[in-house]
Amino acid sequence: MNASLVFVHIGTNPSPTLLNYATLIHTSFHDVNLFLLTDDPERWKKFPGVIIDASDAIGSMYPLLWRIKYYEKFSIANGYWMNTLTRLFLFPLLRGNIPPDSLVIHVESDVLCFPANAFLSAIKDEISRPSVVRLDANQGIAAIVVAPNLESLICAFETLKTLLLQSRSWISDMRLLGLGLNQSILGELQPIVVHGGSEPNYLIFDGVEIGRYLFGLDAIHQGGVSYGGILMEGGILMEGSVRKQVSWSIIEEPNGVDAGLHFIHGDKRFLIFNLHIHAKTLLPSMPNQDSFWLEILRAANHEIAFPIRRGSLSKEIHQYNGNYLARLFRFVKNLIARL
Repeated sequence: MNASLVFVHIGTNPSPTLLNYATLIHTSFHDVNLFLLTDDPERWKKFPGVIIDASDAIGSMYPLLWRIKYYEKFSIANGYWMNTLTRLFLFPLLRGNIPPDSLVIHVESDVLCFPANAFLSAIKDEISRPSVVRLDANQGIAAIVVAPNLESLICAFETLKTLLLQSRSWISDMRLLGLGLNQSILGELQPIVVHGGSEPNYLIFDGVEIGRYLFGLDAIHQGGVSYGGILMEGGILMEGSVRKQVSWSIIEEPNGVDAGLHFIHGDKRFLIFNLHIHAKTLLPSMPNQDSFWLEILRAANHEIAFPIRRGSLSKEIHQYNGNYLARLFRFVKNLIARL
């Protein structure tokens, strides 16, 4: 199976899990080619794949007046909120590096994938357009984006970029993805049937729910500690407001699934394609019978309490501090708005 897994990191904010997760994937799965789009290749020279310099593309990404209008978005948290949008429009840089028929998967830097060949084949058969996980009626999340090929991915996000630039008000990345879903520019990542074994197997994509349940949120958002067990009402682990009775375990069978996690609910088995680990937890080897993963799964199965981990590998996102240069740009922006 020809598949490409694409990370993006731009700006100066930390990304403590990018190298850890990319290395785990590179070591355990050999059916994917890894790519990193970044404006600082020297910083990520240990990345275990192809590194593509995105500096020039970022510099010419947006019209000047649009940049002035939303200057604060470029300033807050070292540009974090703007960077989450910009990374979605860098995929043209992959041209010439990815075969035209390659499955393309973009993941955020705190997403761990289990791209076994059996999973990739099932995805290739089912996904006909770029797709993301839906959060609610008006929002999507690009923790993982799956596209049947590169050109379809580029086309979808060029269309969304046009919507962004034409809008009279700010649109966040999640809201923009919601527009894409609601206008059928993007598809919604739903469970995919994977054949094999005696019971039904469903491959699922984690936008936020599974990783949050197993590991929790970044400690910055949980009083300086991170812990799992957080459930998301309406999610796949819930029936209404009641937690489903599920059994978690490590995948061990030699059927093309090299490593990973799954849970069983009734007669259905749910295979995890990716985990969005918002807690930014550094991980040991891919899921196996070691103490780290066994502790997580025992907690998920309610045999023990979820472990509590103190401290965060991320730095806190500070709000705009109103320095002189920023105030000057705000003045210019307001002046233009009156013209």
